[in-house]
Amino acid sequence: MQRLFIGVPLPDNYHQQIAELRREWGRRLDGVKVTWTKPGNGHVTLVFLGDVEEARLDDVQAALEQVSFAPFTLQAGAGGLFPPQGMPRVLWAGLAQGADACAQLARQVRASLKRSDENKPYNPHITLARIRALPKSFMTSAQNPLPEILQALHAQAWPAFT
Repeated sequence: MQRLFIGVPLPDNYHQQIAELRREWGRRLDGVKVTWTKPGNGHVTLVFLGDVEEARLDDVQAALEQVSFAPFTLQAGAGGLFPPQGMPRVLWAGLAQGADACAQLARQVRASLKRSDENKPYNPHITLARIRALPKSFMTSAQNPLPEILQALHAQAWPAFT
């Protein structure tokens, strides 16, 4: 059994930028248990499949071969935290360009796989880090680094790619 998703891979320059953000922000997140996206693993998820049995992989591949789409441009932009209220668990970058095309492609992929979750809201994003534990004092103190990190994320210049 494999844990799988269908996604749009990121170009090398995005992986380099994420690594730079990790180095810079890692110091600001001292005391926070964070798991950063591994170098080379950054992507925009279209559909999360979860655990898939080996015997179903050919069916998944055949379904995906039926999906047709024209190339489109993506560009990361401002991001945020999931969930947006309460204790954050994910630090992410959104899409300044290409969100509608990703959503359309995600719908096509879901339809080809005959997924029952087609009507779930879709929020295309790039997961930068998972926050495993954040001291509760951070949420109510001036020491909380997250507002500063989000401000830096909003100012981050991401190149467009096809």
